[in-house]
Amino acid sequence: MNTIEAFEKDIELQSNFLKSFKTQKKLSSNQQKNTLFSGSGDSLVSAMLAESFSNGMVKFMDPLDLFKNKHLIKSKHVYFVSISGNTITNIMVAKIAKKNYCYYLKTSKSACSSLGYDHFT
Repeated sequence: MNTIEAFEKDIELQSNFLKSFKTQKKLSSNQQKNTLFSGSGDSLVSAMLAESFSNGMVKFMDPLDLFKNKHLIKSKHVYFVSISGNTITNIMVAKIAKKNYCYYLKTSKSACSSLGYDHFT
């Protein structure tokens, strides 16, 4: 498959996904103040977008920063964004955050994710 065909197929898949997409319930302002989004690489960019779209109400952090500063996740709702589902730092921090409230947003179709499920607490 050449590059153009790959792009066309990707666009078609996105169009099909949009037909089944359902918006989620928006977090309240109070919930947003206690929410962190975290991810590495492209997933960190998605976490940054979450902060931007919330007008700075939610915050984003690199999972390595959260791992080194465990106190930052205390009493926070942490959403981990991952394309592969196998980011080692995400997994380490998720285990720590699981003691609090931890949500995992898996954006990959890979069934081989080390984090396992699309959502856990």
